[in-house]
Amino acid sequence: MEHSKYKRLRGKVANNGFTLKELLILRKSYRKVRNIFHPKLTQDLGFIEVILQNANNSLSALQIYLPIALFFLIPPIVSGREDLFFMPFLFFIFGLWDIYSTARANYVGVLTQLKLMKLGIRILFI
Repeated sequence: MEHSKYKRLRGKVANNGFTLKELLILRKSYRKVRNIFHPKLTQDLGFIEVILQNANNSLSALQIYLPIALFFLIPPIVSGREDLFFMPFLFFIFGLWDIYSTARANYVGVLTQLKLMKLGIRILFI
């Protein structure tokens, strides 16, 4: 990774609003990765890269449920029937459940997961 891009990514992570407790929790996952894989595989792996990978992985809920919810907004808008608005609402609930379950699987809080999602969106536009 080029130096200026790495510097911008590092700045995005620093300005994302992580608390010390959240960074310590993310450091625990970083140490877990370093202990699982061979040292030759993880010699170039840094803490920032682990945070960025977690941020990219956290966007899966948005990539799945947002397009589906937007697609199911079309029929109630076109037909004028308000009773069809339950489908986008249902997919919104499924998206929230996916965010919660992903946070639990990664051993982070829901707010940390939302901050990782925010970081994932911010690094998409670098």
